[in-house]
Order: sequence, then structure tokens, then C-alpha cells
Amino acid sequence: MPTVWDNLFTILIFAIPFLILQVFFSTRKKLIWGIIVPVLWSAFGVWHIISNYRQQSQNIKELIIFYIIGNLILIGILVLVRYIKGRYK
Repeated sequence: MPTVWDNLFTILIFAIPFLILQVFFSTRKKLIWGIIVPVLWSAFGVWHIISNYRQQSQNIKELIIFYIIGNLILIGILVLVRYIKGRYK
């Protein structure tokens, strides 16, 4: 039976690359680069939620909350980096 740490490890394996890419793309001059990762995260989330819905999973609400929080974090990184870059120009 998986423990909480196994689930956390699995989440981190998927979330860390998205966070690293978001920080990298947020530092680019054009805003469109910073929007790519949240769009990919949303597409992955929709696909994951639909596949779990087809399997009649019971954790659909938790997945929706997880992906919304992930989008808020990714967009927050974009806003934070833009604010910091604008402040130090």
C-alpha cells in the first residue's frame, strides 16, 4: 500500500520540471513564453482528470483542486518574475 511519501514523491517528479521550466520561460522578454507552461499544465490536468473520470475514480475533486493550485503557482511565478524584472530595470 502506498504511503503519503510515495504519493508526494510522485507529485514532485511531475511538478518540479514544470516549475523549473516556468522560471526559465518567465525570464524571457515576451510574455507568451511565460504562458506556455501553465497551458501545458492545464492540458495535462484535463487529460488526467478525463482519464480518471473514465475509470470512475473517486478523487476527481482533489485532482481539480490540485491542478488549479498548480496553475495559480505557475501564474504567480510569472507575475513575480515580471514584477521583479520591472522593478530593477
